[in-house]
Amino acid sequence: MRYLKDGTLPANKKKARRLAYKAARYNLVDGVFYKRGFSVPLLSCIVEEEGMKLLNEIHEGECENHASGQSTMQKAMRQGYYWPSMEKDASDFTRRHEATYKIIPDNDTQIEGGLFEDYYKEKGIKRSLSAVVNPQANGQVEAINKVLKKNLKT
Repeated sequence: MRYLKDGTLPANKKKARRLAYKAARYNLVDGVFYKRGFSVPLLSCIVEEEGMKLLNEIHEGECENHASGQSTMQKAMRQGYYWPSMEKDASDFTRRHEATYKIIPDNDTQIEGGLFEDYYKEKGIKRSLSAVVNPQANGQVEAINKVLKKNLKT
């Protein structure tokens, strides 16, 4: 950033050459640091802490999308953000949240109560209520039954 701002290079020639090479991929516009992409617009460079908040919002936020690390990273880039370790951070972040633990009882009271509630809280398991299932009203079952009936008649 200092190099782009005022052209300051390290004294070591090798480090200076490497820095100048890397700096070609970045841009400084009105004090905001951007990374240039090959097929993407300028990406605003953010610090890792902000990046982790962004990954959390994409992965588990309002429109939660429990996607893979690569997909989550690409969504962050489409939002216009970049940080150097974003690929590794996205991969690590999604591995940590791979399984969403949720129990959906069929309105049974056997897995409710004190010990179970404590266990759910300890393990971070969410308990969701479900409606009574009526497989006969399921459109897929009806469609398969129709195909079977037709095949049996022939």
